[in-house]
Amino acid sequence: MTDSTSTISTVPSSPITPAKNNPEVQDQLAKVNQEIYERNVELAVRNRTLDTLRKMYEIINTSFGIRGTAQRLTAAITEELKFKKVYLALLSQDKSQLKMAVRHPIQLSEEEIMSYFKVPFDQISIPLTQSDNLCIKCVMDKRSRMTNFLYDLLTPLIDEKQAEELQKKLKIETAIIFPIIFGKEVLGVLIVCLDKHIGNLSRAEKETLKEITEVLGLAIRNAELYTSLETTTDKLKRANIRLQELDKIKDEFVSVASHELRTPMTAIKSYLWMVLYKNMQPLDDKVHTYIFRAYESTERLIRLVQDMLTVSRIEGNRMELRVSDFNLYELIDQIVDEIKVKAGEKGIRLTFTRKVKDVTLHADRDKITEVIMNLLGNAVKYTHQGGFIDLSLTRKDNTIEISVKDTGTGISEADKSKLFQKFSRLEHSYTKMAENTGTGLGLYICRQIVSLHGGEIWVDSEVGKGSTFTFSIPQETVQGDSHAGSST
Repeated sequence: MTDSTSTISTVPSSPITPAKNNPEVQDQLAKVNQEIYERNVELAVRNRTLDTLRKMYEIINTSFGIRGTAQRLTAAITEELKFKKVYLALLSQDKSQLKMAVRHPIQLSEEEIMSYFKVPFDQISIPLTQSDNLCIKCVMDKRSRMTNFLYDLLTPLIDEKQAEELQKKLKIETAIIFPIIFGKEVLGVLIVCLDKHIGNLSRAEKETLKEITEVLGLAIRNAELYTSLETTTDKLKRANIRLQELDKIKDEFVSVASHELRTPMTAIKSYLWMVLYKNMQPLDDKVHTYIFRAYESTERLIRLVQDMLTVSRIEGNRMELRVSDFNLYELIDQIVDEIKVKAGEKGIRLTFTRKVKDVTLHADRDKITEVIMNLLGNAVKYTHQGGFIDLSLTRKDNTIEISVKDTGTGISEADKSKLFQKFSRLEHSYTKMAENTGTGLGLYICRQIVSLHGGEIWVDSEVGKGSTFTFSIPQETVQGDSHAGSST
């Protein structure tokens, strides 16, 4: 019987050399490990960079002024990127010096700094004329610099021996100076101090330094603008306080002066009136004219003094209303009778139209009189010879409206906004009609009086067709029935 069992022969293979015994593989693994390590380091640096930039932008968005912003920025850069020491120096306002602004961390006391520089830290400065100084070179050519000698940064402030001693005390191996630039303008320099040689910095660390100096320029400019705005605001605040003080002094002066002027002017007016109307001997026509003009001028001056006193009380919040109930029709009849004399001299017809009956008003009688007298006086002053003026009174719910309508020259749209302002003088035809344009206080006083009563005052006017001035007085105790009628 034949044996059918197959014999399987084993072919010997080449021996596999373990990796640890293969120099080529070892080199490849070392390179891979080194690359992984470098990538991890780079990634860690980039993460720190992102954290630093995030903090820097947070600082930019928070207003702390230049010094506060600079202090927080240097602290963030030093702590996040693990630098030995960071200094920030900024150009002076006149761009003539580079001045130390902040440092982090603070290793030397002010006494130690004084022993080297003879001045406190924040007074250390280097003139831009010192072209041998690396910081100044950095500013002038807008390029970063690097040195292993602290003396290069501090010349001519201290000598080489002092600089070497200080460098050992601070344990600084290398210093890198970066220009801080915003747009095309150099704002200062950032000095990064390391305890290792520049060659030991990774590519990521070098890129990080470049990025943070760019953001630093934005941050410093933002802080400068904030400080400038804060300074301007403070100056305006102090100027405003001073203006208020001067305004108060002015009001007090006007009040005292007006009181002192009113008494003698009233006496002069009385004596002139006596000469005109109580003189036993008739006056020569020319003398009568002169005295009458003096009398009218004195009367205008008294009104001006009274207006100034009223304005002084208004602005000093001293105007008070003496409110009482009075018959408005009786008051208006008295006023119309008084104004009719002046209106008649110009051939102006003055009427009073009654649209309600027996109105009892609860208000300050004297001040309401002043408003109506002012409006009617203006209407007479600015209405043509032979014109027409109508005073009317209407009621809307519990509000009384008093209107003075004239056929004068009217008021342009450009002038309407100026009417109720203090010392407003119109530039168009409304004022040209009057021989005496006044002071521009009358309508301002009217508005203040009406406002104190809780009312409003306004004007409707068209150039060449006349004007209608209306003011309203809210009154809960208004009495009277609807009624139509007029008097002339």
